[in-house]
Amino acid sequence: MIEDARFFRELVRDVLAPLDLEICEAADGEQGLALVRTEKPDLVILDLNLPLRNGYELMRIIRADASLRHMRLLAMSGVFRKETDQDAAQAAGADDFIGKSFTPDFLLERVRRLLQ
Repeated sequence: MIEDARFFRELVRDVLAPLDLEICEAADGEQGLALVRTEKPDLVILDLNLPLRNGYELMRIIRADASLRHMRLLAMSGVFRKETDQDAAQAAGADDFIGKSFTPDFLLERVRRLLQ
């Protein structure tokens, strides 16, 4: 998970606890890219508004790298304003997109679906 807000990282980790996943965390785009390259996770949950490298840039880098492009990408944004934000995330490589005002069950369902 790549998210700059510690509170939100903890919230997502708590919501996903029933899935018994190994969750790695990074607080900015640079750390996130390094983590993705070393850990090669099945799923990356990332904020679109990150310091150092934003989520759109990270997704484009991941999709352009043959050793990483298999990863599933779930983009999140707390400043989701309109459908074009979702379209821009998907154009950058997101497999799915959710706003940060999700319910726990909604996040669990999306993560389960992406990991199938």
